[in-house]
Amino acid sequence: MVRTQTSEAGFDHRSDEQRGALARWFQWVVAGCRGPEPSPPLREAAALVRLEGEKAALPSLRTPSEPEIADILREHHPSGLTFVVVSYHTNPLYAIKERVQAEEGIDIDPFDQGGQGTYQERLAFELAETFGLRVLTFTLARTFLPKEQYLNIHPQAPVVPIAHSGRHVEDESGLVKKENIYFIIDELVDNTVDYLARNGVQVDFFSGHYATGMAAARRLSQRYGEAVGRTTPYSTTTHSLGWDRFVATFEAYTGEQLKRFNLDRRLAEERRAMHEADLVVTVAPSEIETVSDSGLYAVSPEKVVSIPGGVDTQVFCPYDPAQHRDAVTALRRQHSISEDDRLILVIGRLWDYHRKGVDIALRAFARVRDDMGEQAGLLRLALVGVPPVDDPTGKWSGLREEVEKLVHDSGVQDRTLLIEMVPHEAVPTWLHLTALSRGVVLALPRVEPWGLMNLEAMATGNVVVTIDEGGPPNYIQTGQNGLLVNRDDLGHTVQVLTEVLSNGELAERIGQNAHSTASTEHSWGRVARRFLWAHLQAVDAAAV
Repeated sequence: MVRTQTSEAGFDHRSDEQRGALARWFQWVVAGCRGPEPSPPLREAAALVRLEGEKAALPSLRTPSEPEIADILREHHPSGLTFVVVSYHTNPLYAIKERVQAEEGIDIDPFDQGGQGTYQERLAFELAETFGLRVLTFTLARTFLPKEQYLNIHPQAPVVPIAHSGRHVEDESGLVKKENIYFIIDELVDNTVDYLARNGVQVDFFSGHYATGMAAARRLSQRYGEAVGRTTPYSTTTHSLGWDRFVATFEAYTGEQLKRFNLDRRLAEERRAMHEADLVVTVAPSEIETVSDSGLYAVSPEKVVSIPGGVDTQVFCPYDPAQHRDAVTALRRQHSISEDDRLILVIGRLWDYHRKGVDIALRAFARVRDDMGEQAGLLRLALVGVPPVDDPTGKWSGLREEVEKLVHDSGVQDRTLLIEMVPHEAVPTWLHLTALSRGVVLALPRVEPWGLMNLEAMATGNVVVTIDEGGPPNYIQTGQNGLLVNRDDLGHTVQVLTEVLSNGELAERIGQNAHSTASTEHSWGRVARRFLWAHLQAVDAAAV
């Protein structure tokens, strides 16, 4: 099998002076934010060159067809391939929560949900179902996961909970504190190697997801390789980068708060894991520049490829009365939403409300109501994914109160719905309801490496208004299949929202184009095929 280049160089648009400034800031964070802050200020040092009217090109990766890859697997890997996916803090079973509840009788913790879990669940299913791979996903053992493995994704794609001492990892509400997993990463890796040895698993590739998964995959490759006497390659998949998180939120946190995020450990682990990996997968093309920056993660561009997440087009599809009317009617009744109401939907893990830009969305909604006058009387803002009210520990009620205060201070409490976390299976109904109401899906996060929820909203025919940086510009052409705004320019955001809410012809055209883009260019089958092909090349290169 001939290895082809997975990525192209020349993606870095920063100047030498800017790279040097960023490198100083990066080292300061790795050192635990001790001592005086570097100069110039971070906002100035991190400012990127904006490509006006131009979308950064995706790295070239010619992916063979499904039959071609099947032929390669039969010829070069006749006994099959086994992938080990490491993502301790995320449980992909949440993506199929209702099925797990029906088949296992357990209720997956709602705070395990998110785009990363969906990415892993869909990827494991497609690799197992379409290409016959065995895919083991290792997650953190929890009290509600009593079995050694779960086969709900696919018979060849078990999810395996890995035991741990419990120190540092869960708070009083049971939420996994992913920033503290670094303290027990070696324990988790040892227990994972023990599981593989006890069950005679012959691993062909380790795939580490997110920073903690990257750190684990690097260690697993080494320790498992020592145990079996052969080199086992590994890849890393970003899902988000510690550096991007730091840049986007630095000004919002005190020094003590920054220390609690353990960004010094995260950045150091990310850099070493990606530097030594056989393959680095970014979920957003914009991350290629960051991981390849010599002053930051310093990864060779030749081993970097961007493979964003996809959409389950059977689940996320336009509203069909025969299939979806009852669910939409029930949702209207449950939350007292009339057929005349028009929704502006903000949906996601909104307990992390600062990162998700809930405050920005509230300010925008308040201004839109003022600007639209009488037309705004039918508008309602739905915040879906806020912390729960019923919480005996007090952890979530405190966060809930903070969100409620944001709503009250914005003066829109009379037209704002606060909806607690919903299972992934319920998301399509909210999206159908929003589209039916001639509304908008609004996403103004401070960090967005890709934006899977945007694509899911597009697949259902919604108008998505989101930020013009990070992942969204790689699949949204503003005015065609969505609308991009400058998150920091509230006036522009309000203007765009007001226009699309007032122009039914524009909204209908964008919604139709959005569905076409999401359903034809971003299927999970295509994602899995690209993911597998990149790894087959890395396996081939590692064997040389």
